[in-house]
Amino acid sequence: MLRPVGRPTRSFELTSKNRSSFNLVYNFFAQVEGAGQLSAASAVRSIMPFEPASDILSDYTVLDLTRVRSGPTCVRQLADWGANVIKIENPDKAGSDMGGSREGSDFQNLHRNKRSMVLNLKDPDGVAIFRKMAETADVVVENYRPDVKFRLGIDYETLSAANPRLVYASISGFGQDGPLAGRPGFDQIAQGMGGLMSITGAPGEGPMRVGIPIADLTAGGFAAQGVLLALLGREKTGKGQWVQTSLLQAQIAMLDFQAARWLMDGNVPKQAGNDHPTSIPTGVFATSDGFINIACAGQHIWLRLKEELADERMDHEDYADQPSRSENRKPLNAIINENTSQKSTAYWVERFAEIGVPCGEINNIQQVFESPQVQHLGMARDVVSQERGPAQIVGQPIKMSSSSSDIRRPPPTVPGMPIRNSSPARPLRAAYRATSASVAPDPAVTISPSWLMAVTCAPSLTTTPGMPPSRTSRLDPAPTGSTGISAGQAARKAPRSAASAGLKMISAGPPTPNQVWRAIGTASP
Repeated sequence: MLRPVGRPTRSFELTSKNRSSFNLVYNFFAQVEGAGQLSAASAVRSIMPFEPASDILSDYTVLDLTRVRSGPTCVRQLADWGANVIKIENPDKAGSDMGGSREGSDFQNLHRNKRSMVLNLKDPDGVAIFRKMAETADVVVENYRPDVKFRLGIDYETLSAANPRLVYASISGFGQDGPLAGRPGFDQIAQGMGGLMSITGAPGEGPMRVGIPIADLTAGGFAAQGVLLALLGREKTGKGQWVQTSLLQAQIAMLDFQAARWLMDGNVPKQAGNDHPTSIPTGVFATSDGFINIACAGQHIWLRLKEELADERMDHEDYADQPSRSENRKPLNAIINENTSQKSTAYWVERFAEIGVPCGEINNIQQVFESPQVQHLGMARDVVSQERGPAQIVGQPIKMSSSSSDIRRPPPTVPGMPIRNSSPARPLRAAYRATSASVAPDPAVTISPSWLMAVTCAPSLTTTPGMPPSRTSRLDPAPTGSTGISAGQAARKAPRSAASAGLKMISAGPPTPNQVWRAIGTASP
């Protein structure tokens, strides 16, 4: 049992399920109040040790409101390149809508290099905490339905009023406005509506989805690209902006030349199975022990293939040029298949590589990661998961000459902060004491051997022109003393709205335990 200061007869019990969330939010308030103008992002950074995965984005703080796949994919890219990502999780189902169970492979892969806190954004107190954090954050990313952020009072216009440098990224199913904006969007729906399923699969066998959530993944990638572009733009203008993309837009963009065929030529592409729609012969061919891919892109590669196979039937005028081969692809494929099936996959891969005909094995996932080339590229990265122990997750596909990306942190085990043994704990009273100090003390973070973290206040950092707001250097203005009224009194006097109630409680002094309990979505005992 822990007895909070100021509540001598009232006690509450912290359980293994909620104590990390309580501790994080409680000390967040204490640190913000004690330092006056202290950056909320800096406060969280002080509470939870920040180990950037790269140096490139390590100066930027990202508040992550995303779930499922497209949004987490975007934020994973930012986290992998060093951003200080703080994931805001729903108290009712923390982690359950973000890649399955926390110990599952999907969650472990999606949420590496991130930290989390539980915050109830359906409660005014929770909204107030988030808006306070957003005042000095660099980026907010969300993938709610378009109307949700407005109902919660955490939309771009609202947050940018307090932080004009904020970059706000939104991923939706079909766009932020328009006749279909309110529809729920999922990857398979976008694959169908965006035209991909009409050109995927064998002719005559009906629509076929692509075997990966390609609309989700590409929307996340485009959103990350948009965030980086907006941050570059901010260096010129000093202002952030609202970045938008959707599953539908991303899917259409990925149609690329197929979409261009319609827009410029009026050509409606059809299903071609394993065959390339325009480069013939390109497709899957049998070998004596399996299958290979061959890609003849251009007349010069076709001539190399024809010379190697030395089948007189391929000299027929029906196969003399690309349009002819396209019209007669079935009999041509049959001839090639007859020849390749006489020898092994390994033989053809090696032989075609020697003569400059693009060719490759068709691997299952196990064979992919057993490939010497894939191992050389480092696409499987080691990580020690708190749920799974030593494990591997998918590595970054981008390599840079002077900067690197690493897996510095497994996904957060439970909402809150990691538990690390450190110096002996200070009592929770220290956090309260910090709130009434006239001058912020030196930074100090101590962690008990069990769970309790008491935080004294780091000096606030003044924003430097041209630098991210999370980069600061001194306390300015100096913090004032106690307001003289309790948070409970302030709450009773303040208007009860998401926009005002919570913010006034923050400015009035440290919160009461009940206010903290509400903010993290847990009922007070």
